[in-house]
Amino acid sequence: MEYPERRRFSYGKDKPVILVNDGERGWQLDRYGMIRQPPEQIRRWRLANRYSLENLLRRVIHEPGVLIQDGGADFVDDLAVRVVDLMDARRIRLKLYLHKVTFLPVRISYRIQNPETREWEEYAEVYGDYQNVQGIKTPMHITRFLNGERFSEVFRRAAEYNADYPSNYFTPVR
Repeated sequence: MEYPERRRFSYGKDKPVILVNDGERGWQLDRYGMIRQPPEQIRRWRLANRYSLENLLRRVIHEPGVLIQDGGADFVDDLAVRVVDLMDARRIRLKLYLHKVTFLPVRISYRIQNPETREWEEYAEVYGDYQNVQGIKTPMHITRFLNGERFSEVFRRAAEYNADYPSNYFTPVR
C-alpha cells in the first residue's frame, strides 16, 4: 500500500493474481493477461480503502466537518470495547470499536447506500493478531464483511512502514 489510494495486492502461489489500484483506476493481472477491474470492484475497494483503519485515522478524522463522539461501552466479538461514533464529511456514520484495555481497534463498521441499487450496504472490518512492527502495533489479521457475510480475509506475514516503491509499481505491468 502507498497511502492514500494505491495498492498492489498479490494472492496465490504458483501463478498469482495481482490486483493493482491507483485511485479510480484498477487492473487485474493473472496468467491469462491483464483486464481492467469492473467499476463495482473499484467502488468497493475505494470504500474499503477510505474507511480502512489506516486511512480513517490518518485522513478522514482530520477532514473539515467530521464529528467524533463517545459512543459508550459495548461488547464486540466477545470483547469489552469502547465505541467511538463518527460522522465524516460525506455524512457517513461510522463506529470504531476500541479494546477496553489496550485501546487497539477491534472493528470499524459503517453503512452506505449503493448508488445503483439504492439499497443500504453494511460494511465492517475486524482487526486481530496485533504484532509490533517498527514500534507500531499492526493488525496482521483483517477480515472484511459486507451485509454480515465475510468477503475478504487477509493474513499478513510481514509488514513494513515507509517503504520505497519503484515508480511503475502501481501501474499494470508484471
